[in-house]
Amino acid sequence: MMEDKTVRRGILDVLIEELETCTDYRDSMRVYYSMTEILFLTFCGIMCGCESYEDIADYGKLKLDWLRKYLPYPNGTPSHDTLNRGLNMLNVKELSRVLEKVSSYEIPLLTGKTLHIDGKSLSGSATIKELQTKKANGGKQALHTVNVFCSSLQACLASVPIAEKGGEQQVVINLLDVLDFKGSLLTLDANFCHKDVVKAIHEHGADYLIGLKSNQPKLLAAAVDLLSQTEEPCISIHTGDQEKGHGRIEKRDCFIISLEELPKAKKENYDAIVSEWANLKSFIKINSYRKIIATGKEEEETRYYIFSKKDNASNTNNTVRDHWCVENQLHWFLDTAFGEDRSRKRNSNAAFAFSIFRKIALAKLKNFSDPKVSIKRKMRKCAMSNTYLENILSIS
Repeated sequence: MMEDKTVRRGILDVLIEELETCTDYRDSMRVYYSMTEILFLTFCGIMCGCESYEDIADYGKLKLDWLRKYLPYPNGTPSHDTLNRGLNMLNVKELSRVLEKVSSYEIPLLTGKTLHIDGKSLSGSATIKELQTKKANGGKQALHTVNVFCSSLQACLASVPIAEKGGEQQVVINLLDVLDFKGSLLTLDANFCHKDVVKAIHEHGADYLIGLKSNQPKLLAAAVDLLSQTEEPCISIHTGDQEKGHGRIEKRDCFIISLEELPKAKKENYDAIVSEWANLKSFIKINSYRKIIATGKEEEETRYYIFSKKDNASNTNNTVRDHWCVENQLHWFLDTAFGEDRSRKRNSNAAFAFSIFRKIALAKLKNFSDPKVSIKRKMRKCAMSNTYLENILSIS
């Protein structure tokens, strides 16, 4: 028998309420398990390290008494086939909203925070044959998502699937209409360096720092030309320290030029190009050096960025580097701790559902204090102890 809902508190209460808003497209006359029961079981299974439908079905049978504290499960828990069918029929837009609602629960306003936006492919969501076959002949691309990650909160705030890998720009513009980014700084890679994206970010009251490559040749040429003249008084320079770790030595030097402080004659030469980019105030150049200690191999690279703020080179160097948090603190954990890359869920709805639940689970696991305990070890402890799982989900 289901306990009174007042028992549920914290993030689990919010999660169940949001899952209840997901539309169930199955034949109501043949439903033995509600969609909420299927989704809640899937999420809890993922929290405990389950990767396959079979794992989750086994988890449900063993944890039925605990699951019934929060949902009725009058017919027990669903089989792996039922889980598969249910998740395949989900509305992915509704599931995206679940992540947004759960992630923003009891989180302060994003004003002043730096948010990192980047895409990720779920490589196992399409077979090699499907990837190599033309779409007209039955081929398909792997599921690709655009994620919004906040390193200071250690949480993914939004995730949106895109039909084609070239559609990231419109996804970012749509995200700006959903989330309140006012007063935030958005960092993005060069795939998002488009005038429409920059304009939308500015119109929503946010700032941007975006990678600049050959997809914008005129703007890149202007940045290269201006930053090649480092004697200019309007250029701020920061020489980074050598850092040793992970088997390599790294050094990054940052150069930033304020476009508003350019000499009048030079400013007029670039006004036509710069004026096409909303609120563009600075160009950035990063010279990076890396040496692999084991092999002695050395690499040097120069990268350029556009920036809607004026800042000193030291702060800017740190901001540029922080963008890689989305790779190191989100995507890497999804692949290594949750096995996202090795997952073989081919239906894009199911693959996306698992991806959403992994991101919610990762945020809760990372923000739960258990010193010197890895994410995978926390997941195993969740599987072994209902109390430990409830503590992570803020349940007393």
